Amino acid sequence: QASLCGFCYPDARFRAITSVIISDLWYKQLIRQESGVVSGQRMAFLLHGTGGAPMTLRYKPMPSDLAASYRRRERDAYGLVPELHVSDGDGMPCRHCLANIAAGDPYLILAYRPFPTLQPYAETGPIFLHAEECDAYAGGEAVPPILTTSKDYLLRGYGADHRIIYGSGAVTPVDELDARAAELLERPEIAYVHVRSARNNCYQCRIERA
Repeated sequence: QASLCGFCYPDARFRAITSVIISDLWYKQLIRQESGVVSGQRMAFLLHGTGGAPMTLRYKPMPSDLAASYRRRERDAYGLVPELHVSDGDGMPCRHCLANIAAGDPYLILAYRPFPTLQPYAETGPIFLHAEECDAYAGGEAVPPILTTSKDYLLRGYGADHRIIYGSGAVTPVDELDARAAELLERPEIAYVHVRSARNNCYQCRIERA
């Protein structure tokens, strides 16, 4: 009985096909080891998209006018006055500057709804915000500091109607955030992507096409 190994099987065509498959698997494994993230084919697609040109992303913080209103103690999404606290420096990400709130600095806890209107998919949840004025994050495509403090985050796509695109959500390792966001934004039905805590679903920021 003939062996299933392509190099022992007498059919030359089978040997050739098997050789190509083995070479391809070896190459992808090599790329995976070198990058530590994704295979060669997937890396090229995620960084350059289907059209060959790199996709530029933009990480967006909460709007500055809204941050200013909360600092004036105007009501949050639940109609409550934001709570004032003092940071212990441990895991206090400000959603305006997208940096951690340093120990000893005052900060606000409030209910935030990162959607323009009320509708069934307009989730509301707690966020932290510097109580004193801070500059809005302007790093554009650079991954914000607050997204370097955890090993992974939940990325989820939303349509132009601000509703969840089912099947788009995935817990993503922090070193794959750009790649996963680019993959989602290649889909025409996805208008933007939310970055949320993988453990508590807390909203972090938004990613858009630049």
